[in-house]
Amino acid sequence: IGLYIYAGSDLPSDAIDEEPVDLTKEVNFWLEQINLCKDIGELKDAYSKAYGVVSKDKSAVSKIASAKDAKKAELGA
Repeated sequence: IGLYIYAGSDLPSDAIDEEPVDLTKEVNFWLEQINLCKDIGELKDAYSKAYGVVSKDKSAVSKIASAKDAKKAELGA
């Protein structure tokens, strides 16, 4: 069995973790936008845009998804 161990400089560029980005402002903005939605169409649009912005942060995606689900239930859909 062969085992290859990457040294730091040998890693492919996409395998190196980037610095985590603080998405707090973006998450708060999209949470507000989701809460302001008046119908399912607006909600789908807001969620799609929000997901595109925060998709690399699992915690942020979770917050956005929870807000979307709550608003969807509020709208009765």
